[in-house]
Amino acid sequence: MDTGVDDVLSIIYIYESKQLDLLGVTTVNGNVPLNDVVRNTNKVVQLFFYI
Repeated sequence: MDTGVDDVLSIIYIYESKQLDLLGVTTVNGNVPLNDVVRNTNKVVQLFFYI
């Protein structure tokens, strides 16, 4: 996942779901280098789940 808008929405929908338990988020390179994906994903997780 490149942690674009569609990926962020998917993470939020899963987190808010009453039918699923979000246990973790994994990252792989794709549209952008892996370092960028990890940085972007960490920002999303911190923004939505630690504030």
